Amino acid sequence: MSSMQSEINFSPVDRIHIKGIFELLVDNQNWKNIGIQKLPTLEEHNHYWEKIYPNSNKKEFVGTYNGQVIGVVGLELSPQSKEAYLWIFTDAKMASQGIATKLLFESEKYLSNINYIKIFTAIDKKNYRSLNLFKRNNFQSISKLPEVFLLHQKIGLSYFSKKLNFT
Repeated sequence: MSSMQSEINFSPVDRIHIKGIFELLVDNQNWKNIGIQKLPTLEEHNHYWEKIYPNSNKKEFVGTYNGQVIGVVGLELSPQSKEAYLWIFTDAKMASQGIATKLLFESEKYLSNINYIKIFTAIDKKNYRSLNLFKRNNFQSISKLPEVFLLHQKIGLSYFSKKLNFT
């Protein structure tokens, strides 16, 4: 683990992170990579975090470094099947510094601790950096997502899954 990875704080999204997440979405156009059809306004973004998110089956975490949000991981949980759909985005200015790897590792640890058995994700076929991240971390290529996560299935995406080990 690099020294930067060890200094990244991983925590559930809190009110203080909301503006930093929005800035990451805008600055890096990450919203295009995680299935958002159009960039939300700041008001729409705040509405999601204050009204919709607390009542959903989603869990989101931030990676912070020196107090700045540098990455976000989202988990859509399926309590019945004990499976999760995962997405990650990071600050493009800090690419190749292990941020996504750290967020992925911490997400897997969190899911294992709550006895989830499998993670799924969908990656744009042209996003070689992300494809390599998941392959390097033992995700297996699959032909389609399970029915519970079909909302995320779109043309031009590759699908991956990984069985989790309980701790």
